Amino acid sequence: MSEAVRLTQELVRIESTNPGVQEFEIAEYILGYLSGCGAKIRVDEVSKGRRNLLASLEGEKTGESLIMVCHMDTVVIGEGWTVPALSGIQNNGRIYGIIIVCEGT
Repeated sequence: MSEAVRLTQELVRIESTNPGVQEFEIAEYILGYLSGCGAKIRVDEVSKGRRNLLASLEGEKTGESLIMVCHMDTVVIGEGWTVPALSGIQNNGRIYGIIIVCEGT
């Protein structure tokens, strides 16, 4: 299993619903993961239990950069799931579950 698949499954399995438990646990997971990669990290506590994480990881080459802006919270788990919403089950090349929204530039 690739690192990207494993990481995606682990993130899907962490509940971060808003309203609900919100982002604290998933922020802790991401913080630990990025710390292990040698990233420079800044944590802003925006309200009790809610954080913004800003991280940078220097590359070996100069030039273009990748910037990702992501939500760590997800929508409330609703009705109609055919698999558990926090399962991260992989089937036919797809991972199923609630996922954080992410945009890259």
